[in-house]
Amino acid sequence: MSIKAVFPEGTNAITVHGLHQWDHGRKLKIQAPDLPARIEVHFACAGMAEAEVRSCTVANGTAEAEIPNQCLEQTTPITAWVYEVGGNYGKTIKTAVLTIVERTRPQPAALA
Repeated sequence: MSIKAVFPEGTNAITVHGLHQWDHGRKLKIQAPDLPARIEVHFACAGMAEAEVRSCTVANGTAEAEIPNQCLEQTTPITAWVYEVGGNYGKTIKTAVLTIVERTRPQPAALA
């Protein structure tokens, strides 16, 4: 299930709400009219020494990247940097801060 990061034209930084702690397998759908054809999304949260990188292709101004589960287990915000990838260069073009709603840790699922 995806949450949306919608960047209006001329906007390079936004805050996105809608994630809950312990929700694994979530994706970030990035929408912006000026996205290049190929991007990476660099995700980082508290305690990470290096950002996790997800390569994406862009179609009609939209790209989708899986949010790292280790970030969804924390309550601190996740930062997602949208990074333009070129031949000999790369640069950060947009930033989304994803807030996390804290909740009680669930018990492990019972195996049937």
